[in-house]
Amino acid sequence: MSILEAIRSVLIPVANDQPPGPLHVGEVMVIWTYKTMLDEALAYVEAGLNMTQDNELRRALADAMDQCRSHSQQVQAFMLKECIPLAQTPEPKPESSPERVPNGVRITDEELANGLVVKVLAGITMCCSGVTTSLRIDVGSMFLGHMVERLTFATTLRSMLSRRGWLKTPPFYLPPGRPHD
Repeated sequence: MSILEAIRSVLIPVANDQPPGPLHVGEVMVIWTYKTMLDEALAYVEAGLNMTQDNELRRALADAMDQCRSHSQQVQAFMLKECIPLAQTPEPKPESSPERVPNGVRITDEELANGLVVKVLAGITMCCSGVTTSLRIDVGSMFLGHMVERLTFATTLRSMLSRRGWLKTPPFYLPPGRPHD
């Protein structure tokens, strides 16, 4: 049994025994912001698919698109059920071939991959915020599930970036007065 399945096996019966109360403003804000973030990430991924010919990066972008769509649809259904207004979403990007995107406009494969990492990490942070902000078990469980899926995807994405030499590493911190090795 995975960690997620174990946590859900505890949370879902508790949630089913208690009718959910109203959402509080913090829950609504994190849900609304997360949905907006997912829709913006979808627009980025669609644009990225129009700019790269790298098969491995295309697979990563397609996987990100599937995950974002799935999460967005789940969150949207929840929002509609709870009468939370939806934000305006970006228009879908038309399919285009990478050769038709002019140089100087086209984002490089390395830039696309690192931009995707930033979006995935922002989503993980937002899910963590959703888990810690929510009092309702159904909301916390939804965010927890999304967080685990995003963490799993982030691991495979990190592996690809590391293997390709695209992984951005912050500078090492060497505090003043630290003995030299």
